[in-house]
Amino acid sequence: MIDWLSGKAYFLHTSEQLPSGSVVSVDANGDIEWKTTKRIQIKGSYDSTFTIRTDPSSEQSPGLFTKIEFSGNPVKFIQGHNIWGSSNLTGLAYEAITRALSTLGMHLTPIENDLLFNGGFSLSRVDINNMYSMGSLESVNQWLHSAEFSARTRMGKGHFSGSTLYFQKKSTRWSLKFYSKGLELKATGHQLPREFLRAESFHKYASDKLRAELTLRTKELKKLGLDNGMAWGDNEPCGVFIDYMSRLEMSEQKQLDDLVLKLSNAFRSTYLTWKEGYDVKSLLPKNTFYRHRRLLLEYGVDISIPSGNKPNNVIPLMRIIEAVPAQIPDWAYGTEYYFEPRQAL
Repeated sequence: MIDWLSGKAYFLHTSEQLPSGSVVSVDANGDIEWKTTKRIQIKGSYDSTFTIRTDPSSEQSPGLFTKIEFSGNPVKFIQGHNIWGSSNLTGLAYEAITRALSTLGMHLTPIENDLLFNGGFSLSRVDINNMYSMGSLESVNQWLHSAEFSARTRMGKGHFSGSTLYFQKKSTRWSLKFYSKGLELKATGHQLPREFLRAESFHKYASDKLRAELTLRTKELKKLGLDNGMAWGDNEPCGVFIDYMSRLEMSEQKQLDDLVLKLSNAFRSTYLTWKEGYDVKSLLPKNTFYRHRRLLLEYGVDISIPSGNKPNNVIPLMRIIEAVPAQIPDWAYGTEYYFEPRQAL
C-alpha cells in the first residue's frame, strides 16, 4: 500500500485563499533570516490529517500562485487507519488532494481536475509498504532481532530505534524499516480511533504481522524517473518495493532464543559469538570475559564451556520477499475501513 506522499500539484489560487500564515526566523539584530509558509492541516476520517500549502516558488504574479504542496498519508487520511490500504498512487493522491481542498471550500477547475486525476503532479517522497503474516508476535520479534545481525545494505547494517529496525535511515535517497504492526497499534499516537466498531478485529489481524516499509526521496525518485504521478502504473509500487527489498543482503539467519531479547547489545554479541561455537575467552580482554561470564551465569549460560549447539534456521529474507503479502480481511471490503480510489482511464 501507499503509506505517504509528498509533492506538488497544479492549482491556481491567491494567497488569500490559503491563509496558512508563516514561520519566520529572526536573528539577534531583529533581521529576518528566512521565512516559510506554514502547512494547513486538514482533518480527514477520524481526525487523521493531510497537509497542503501554497508553493512559494510558483508565484505567477504578486499574490497569485499556480501550485500547492501536499504531504501526508492518503490512506490514513481517508480510512482513518493504515493497517491495510490501496497501492493506487495516482488515485490516492487525487482523492486526498480534492478532499482536502473541498474541506477548505475550494475546488479544482475541470482542466486541473483532469490533470491531477491522470497523474499530473510531481513527487518528492513516496512510502510503500507490505505486511507479512509471521504466525505470532514472538516470530516477528525473532526475525527483527536476527535481521539486525545478519542483514545489510551497501551502506551498512541495520540498527534499532525504539522497536523499529532501520536500514539507511539517514540516507537522502532511500531507506527501509521493519517493525511489528501489532506492537505499533499499542504505542502512543498510533492507537486506533475509539469510534472503530471492530477495533478488536483490527488488533487480532495485526498481532502477528511484520511491516516492511520503503521510503523513496527526491533524488532516488528522479533517478528512477518516478518523480511524477504519470510514471506510476497500476502495479508499479509493488515492483519497486520488491526491487529495493531484494537489495538487502542477508546471510543465513539463525534462530534467536528468548535470552537474546533480554540482553544489552554488548552481552548479546558475546552470547551469540559463544553460541556459534567460538572461544570467546580468546577473543575478549580478560576483565571483559569474566564480567560477561558473571552476568550470563545468571541466565544459566557458562561461556567458559564450548556451546556445541547448532542453531536452527529461521525464516530467511528471500522467503519473506517471495511470500504473498498478508491479505486484506474479507469483512473489510465494502466498508469504510477499506477505500479503493477510482481508476484513471
